[in-house]
Amino acid sequence: MSTEILDIAKKVYTFSDMEKKAAPLLYKCIRPLWWNASMELKESGTDSKKIQEHLDKIEYEQTREIDFAEHM
Repeated sequence: MSTEILDIAKKVYTFSDMEKKAAPLLYKCIRPLWWNASMELKESGTDSKKIQEHLDKIEYEQTREIDFAEHM
């Protein structure tokens, strides 16, 4: 989720405290499953190097620190 999108959204929507708290966890769960990420994995076929690169990206998305609060 791009923080630029959050900056636009907050101009017309007020995020609740619960939404602010849930955003990083939801992002970490949903981001690796987005359509383009799924297609990338499918297109890797049996190329173990490409598959590992994709899995590394998923691990990065799930473990990195995300501070959405300042943008919500």
